[in-house]
Amino acid sequence: MLDANVGSVLLVEGNWKVDGKYGKQFVAENWEETLPATIYGMEKYLGSGLIKGVGPKFAKRIVQKFGTDTFDVIEVEIERLQEGYESRWREDEFNKVSFRRYNKT
Repeated sequence: MLDANVGSVLLVEGNWKVDGKYGKQFVAENWEETLPATIYGMEKYLGSGLIKGVGPKFAKRIVQKFGTDTFDVIEVEIERLQEGYESRWREDEFNKVSFRRYNKT
């Protein structure tokens, strides 16, 4: 399995098996990383070190300001992140991060 970022949500498909030594185990056949939908998850995701200059405290401030719209702000109105934060972050660092939403089908 590939690395997943802290605070991210994984959609995993697979099957359960029983191993003689370790007992019941889930065998992942397919997985997909999605963005967290909760305030707590967004804070953890942004504060995980994924974006240079954004640690846990700064991530919390961003999410407190924009709430559940945080990822929409980053995707569509990234300049709004400067509101009240001087130039602590760099827009190009946020642009390096993929904030794609995965549709459930």
